[in-house]
Amino acid sequence: MENKKMIKVLATDVGGVVVLFKGKDSPKTLKDFAELLYYYTKVPSHIWQKSLEIAPGTLEYQFISGKITPKNFYWELRKIANEYYRVCYKKDCAPFPKFQLFKTMWNNIFSPNLELLIRLKELSAVYKIVLASNLDIWHFRSVTEWYKLDFVNLKESVVSCIDHLLKPDPAFFQLLIKKCGVAPSEIFFFDDIEDNCRSAASAGIQSFRFIDNESFFKELEKREIVKYLESI
Repeated sequence: MENKKMIKVLATDVGGVVVLFKGKDSPKTLKDFAELLYYYTKVPSHIWQKSLEIAPGTLEYQFISGKITPKNFYWELRKIANEYYRVCYKKDCAPFPKFQLFKTMWNNIFSPNLELLIRLKELSAVYKIVLASNLDIWHFRSVTEWYKLDFVNLKESVVSCIDHLLKPDPAFFQLLIKKCGVAPSEIFFFDDIEDNCRSAASAGIQSFRFIDNESFFKELEKREIVKYLESI
């Protein structure tokens, strides 16, 4: 088993790992965000879901890969609402949240995983911490600014909206290796999506699928990255 002497970089995903999707009254996923847009516009949520899927050609894919600006993203979604109203209601303008409200709604999807953030900040005294995440520019800025990720090496991070690559593209992980300047086996990558972990492993990167803090901390203990096993 590789240990802390071999691992030099901890590369973390963001959504679903260091920040978690909110529950209850806030959107938990982009599917829930589509339901929220339905509430404001009365345009069926399945129409919004098509645009919010992370798949080549969708608005969300273009936004998260940095190919369109936040304002482009916003106005293209407004066009979808207007087109629906023209066809269904013979009206030129659909109700839609104003730009600042929409931005607030979009950024309100996440809440910080404080227990993990504290642990990573402690580990940054020994290991280089980088981001390896599919993030649009709004979420990237809100997460790094709101949650004080000053312990993260952003220069050596790979973020989709900046580097125009999305996981699980193998090129994403090749860029991560290049930016970090270490051997693939010296990087420990963790992500909540299995396909991303497999792609990283194929590049020779040590990978772990994040499910919850407890199992992740046990994995850190097993790898001798940190001794963290609370007595039960």
